[in-house]
Amino acid sequence: ARPRKSQIVLLSLVSVLATGFLAYPSIANLLLLANEETPFEMGLNSSELVVAIPSMDCAACAVGIQSELNKIDGIEHAQISYESKRAVIVYNPRKLTESSIMEAIRETGFPPEQIKP
Repeated sequence: ARPRKSQIVLLSLVSVLATGFLAYPSIANLLLLANEETPFEMGLNSSELVVAIPSMDCAACAVGIQSELNKIDGIEHAQISYESKRAVIVYNPRKLTESSIMEAIRETGFPPEQIKP
């Protein structure tokens, strides 16, 4: 029996999706590395919060946390490093508090720990 065209298309689609899922951690790591090389200057009214996120277990986790934080009004820049398991968040203290940022990180499923200055 000859395979039908729809079966070949379906098998091709599944193969492409499987390859994408296997490559995602590597792609996520490249996205993080590209972001780390981009310098960010703080504004005059900005504050910086540095926290540890020890429960991150892959680069994709860091990309997800960073993406969620950068959506929040008042966060000017969030940079998450999987390698150091740290987050550096530059924010407007008139719009956000440190505790609200910590809660936003916690809501991503990764409990943060504030690093003492």
